[in-house]
Amino acid sequence: MKIDFTVRDAAGVLADPDSPLDGILVVNGVDSAVAVNITKKDVGIYTAEFETPSYTTLQLRIEGTVGGVDDKGYVLQQVGGAAGMVGGPTIISTPGPEIP
Repeated sequence: MKIDFTVRDAAGVLADPDSPLDGILVVNGVDSAVAVNITKKDVGIYTAEFETPSYTTLQLRIEGTVGGVDDKGYVLQQVGGAAGMVGGPTIISTPGPEIP
């Protein structure tokens, strides 16, 4: 699965993090060991990609630091498992985690 998200500074301007972002796939409420590859598309615009495991509830949390401030946010939530996924995932943090 792929999902695009943005990172912004405290002023709300697209910005790159101080160091690489971390993506944590939360499967059925538990942080998983599934690898999340994050690729920069442009300043402050990223794509997270991962293999979708079997699940009932799936969330993608992005963690990072911008301007010396740590933050994290969820950019995806899917409930009902892959079989219950109709019309794609639900984006719960648009345009993505705003890391001040």
